[in-house]
Amino acid sequence: MFLTLCLVKKWSRRRNVTGGSHKMAQWQELLKLDSALQNQVRQLYEGRFPTEIRHWLSNWIESQDWGSAAVDENAARTCFQALLEHLQDQWTCSIQENNILQGPNFSGMKDYVMENFQAQPMNLAALLSECLKEEKKILASVTATLPCSSPVMSPQWIELDNNVTQMKLQISELKKEVKTLEGLNEKLHFIQKMWQSKVEQDVGLAQSQTLVEQECLKRETFITQTKHIVLQQLVTTLNQWAQIVMTLTSVELPEWKRRQQLACIGSPEDTSLELLQKWFTAVTEVLLGVREQLQKLQEQNKKYTSSDSASLSDSIAEIDKFTLSLIRKLLTNALVVEKQPVMQNLPHRPLILKTGVRFKVTVRFLANLPVFKDLLKVKPVFDKDVEEVKTVNGFRLFDFNLDNSKVLDVDTPDGALMAAFEHMSLKEKKARTKGSCEVS
Repeated sequence: MFLTLCLVKKWSRRRNVTGGSHKMAQWQELLKLDSALQNQVRQLYEGRFPTEIRHWLSNWIESQDWGSAAVDENAARTCFQALLEHLQDQWTCSIQENNILQGPNFSGMKDYVMENFQAQPMNLAALLSECLKEEKKILASVTATLPCSSPVMSPQWIELDNNVTQMKLQISELKKEVKTLEGLNEKLHFIQKMWQSKVEQDVGLAQSQTLVEQECLKRETFITQTKHIVLQQLVTTLNQWAQIVMTLTSVELPEWKRRQQLACIGSPEDTSLELLQKWFTAVTEVLLGVREQLQKLQEQNKKYTSSDSASLSDSIAEIDKFTLSLIRKLLTNALVVEKQPVMQNLPHRPLILKTGVRFKVTVRFLANLPVFKDLLKVKPVFDKDVEEVKTVNGFRLFDFNLDNSKVLDVDTPDGALMAAFEHMSLKEKKARTKGSCEVS
């Protein structure tokens, strides 16, 4: 399913501002780590240097000799000047490509660097030198703890992982754009109210009324055009994200289920759910974030009316509907049987069950967000309307002795959203005889 709004730009189409090296940047390796380790990296820079600059200039930063610059004033100034020139080049490209709103804020990055390090460029060199060394230590610690038989991520998984990471960056950009629009609207509203008050107090200012109205109209037109651009870019991005959702639900999840089936009959398959949970959780969180920003845009549209308010409102509603459909597709596929039914007396032979004998089964919800904790209930049921009942002679039907529901909760060391049914057992149902009545 795709939206069909008219598009003028591709929001996620960004040039490679980190350099053209074929070697994967150290920063890209860090982006593949789990959230706990990524938080360690974040703490290295918190209050000291923006991770936004570290991200967008990753290859360039790693290509500089910050260690030498940290102890040499001339080398530090050379690196500092090269950084400013590089940021200016990227900002110029953003202007030429009409990519100011949706692209990285290179101008703001340059201002930050000048304001905080121009007087002491050696401080910048020392900071980056230290952070790069600490990043290597974090990566080294991960390598040291991995077992020799640890599987390597396939190229498809690496690509999918990078796409999900890019989604997080794009939702951050959307939040900035919505906040910028709110500021523009507030400023225009302030000008209109203040000028009207001044005209009422001083009749002589009425001659300038036309000029002020023209300026306000220009500002309003710019805001409206910017809103249209933001929405059009978001549509393009959502269509791309729909492909990620389809990959997760129609490719990766079925492949995992197939590996689990093979593992149940003794094949040495990797049935870990960590990557799937990471992706499902991140994509769900991003899409929920999109709905939140759309709601803010809708509120702005109602609060600061314009001649195009109705059209904008319809577009926002349509995009929200599409976003909700993606969320529903993810969530309806997010519940999986992590540990297939297994009897206690035959723990190494899953899926072999006897009537009246207790067995255990564990389910996991892959979209592991705090909002879902203690909110979702799971109840075991057998498939209804099984076709084999009509086609296979002597086909047996079963039901659960206990079918109590369980609330999904985070009660495991790894924080997974799970529910364990530990006292399950089967009973056989009597098949309907020919001619018996069926109550619907």
